[in-house]
Amino acid sequence: MKDLEKLGTDSEFVDYYDHEAYESTLNKEMYDTGVEQGKREMILKLYQEKGKTIKEISDLIDLSQSAIKQIINSSSSI
Repeated sequence: MKDLEKLGTDSEFVDYYDHEAYESTLNKEMYDTGVEQGKREMILKLYQEKGKTIKEISDLIDLSQSAIKQIINSSSSI
């Protein structure tokens, strides 16, 4: 990473911050994707392997029953 004191021109300064903003956005998207994937896996495990009802899962993870049904149905079609 460039040291801010060594940035010479305004364009180098803008390029540096554009790059940092891009990396920050990309990291957040990767994190969000991982969280969503983990949530789907947890729901499917609770439903398929542990025999929990959709209502029980909804109470456990604070997600609507319709959203849980959608996750379960979408995994069944794969």
